[in-house]
Amino acid sequence: MNDKKKYWDDFLNPVLVKEMRQFFHNRLLLSLAGGLLGVQLLVLFVFNLTFSEWKEFSEAGTVFIVIDTALMYLCVLAVAVWDPMNRFIAERSSKELDFSNITLLSPWQIVGGKLASALVIWGLIASLCLPFMTVAYFFRNVTLKDILLIFGAGVMPALVLIQAALFCGSLGKKWVQALFVYFVLQVIGPLTIVSLAPMLDHRNFGFINFCIFQGGWLMLFAMLLAATIAMITPPFSNRMMPLRILLCILLVPLLITAFFMETFHREPQYLILFMIMGATAFSGFLAVCDRDEPGGRVLAQVPRNPAGRFLHYLFSSNRCGGVVFSLILLLIFALVSVLLAARMKEAMALITFSIAAYIICYCEIAIILNRKVPSMPGWGWLLVVSFALGVIPMVAAANSDIKVSQIWISPCSLLGNGRYHHTVTDPAIWAAPLAAWGIGLLFVIEMFRKYKNYKAPEKKSNGSALQGEEKKI
Repeated sequence: MNDKKKYWDDFLNPVLVKEMRQFFHNRLLLSLAGGLLGVQLLVLFVFNLTFSEWKEFSEAGTVFIVIDTALMYLCVLAVAVWDPMNRFIAERSSKELDFSNITLLSPWQIVGGKLASALVIWGLIASLCLPFMTVAYFFRNVTLKDILLIFGAGVMPALVLIQAALFCGSLGKKWVQALFVYFVLQVIGPLTIVSLAPMLDHRNFGFINFCIFQGGWLMLFAMLLAATIAMITPPFSNRMMPLRILLCILLVPLLITAFFMETFHREPQYLILFMIMGATAFSGFLAVCDRDEPGGRVLAQVPRNPAGRFLHYLFSSNRCGGVVFSLILLLIFALVSVLLAARMKEAMALITFSIAAYIICYCEIAIILNRKVPSMPGWGWLLVVSFALGVIPMVAAANSDIKVSQIWISPCSLLGNGRYHHTVTDPAIWAAPLAAWGIGLLFVIEMFRKYKNYKAPEKKSNGSALQGEEKKI
């Protein structure tokens, strides 16, 4: 049989080729591309008719760019985000269509092919919008540099939007569409507006702030990409280790940047603190979604030396090691927040640290409840615990005379004194961390009990293997 590649697409990722064919066989892409061009021409025609009025308005170019950018994101959301997510959900919900079951492609190749195809469609839509954006140059108060800067700043939000859709699609459930809509409205949408608003308003955003925002988008994209790959990786493999290694890789530059900004610029960067909080809390969520005991394939990879064996236990797929790993990250975050609180006038470092501790504490309670009642998944118990301990006390305090600062089982206690009045000795700051470390002692004791048997199985010699086969015969 001839194995030579005859066509140029034989060198490409098979998933990329399949996705591109499905995109262009669908009439939605062609109809939306034509509609996008028609709407942009209509907007340009309206601006041309009222040019004498807009000429007196200094923000005419900014308004035109905002309209064109909104049209681009709506088309990307419909074609390059929603459509691939629905196809991925259909594939994951059926074992006969799931690529991880019917092909020899690795999870990296499957996710990479789907991501690349969506980026190609995004590039197609962006190429239809960018020429119209340059028309804003002929209006007032907009330069080509501003247009390119706004367009470049919108690349990472679009990338995160596509990857978030693929992550929701990897779950293989229809109800995650509502979760994706909530994530877009509550996270991606506001962050995109916050990152683009200073540029549209012609404020001096600064190169450092621009890099921090883009780094935050890059961090969110990396976490979603690693989580998507982990979701389609077989459960018996060590799929949590890349995620925990990624968290450590992301946290190191974040901690260095936080100290650099506070030491040399004397400007507290709240976005960096929220990114550290998100990475620390995400480690607890990974422990909830993990399994209790490592499989045989994971044990076969355990190093022989003691240091490598301990690190492998913390980073590999098991709940006990995952909880201890998140507690270590929480301890590092505590040291950082105390040092920053001594330098900063505000207590935002302490507040973000305490919120991360609340999330990890809720994750520990969810794991304990999941072991008692395994019929409900761990993430389901996390939702129940978060609602029971986090939301209900807040609602009860709002409708009664109870002081919010005294409800220590909920993060709402951090709002009792206002963000400017918290200190290192405030009990509301340390209620959740002490509870998280106290419950974590149970997992530490369990870790020492299980750690004795956490080692690679001994390899049998050929003689013993032959003897075993003779006994079976």
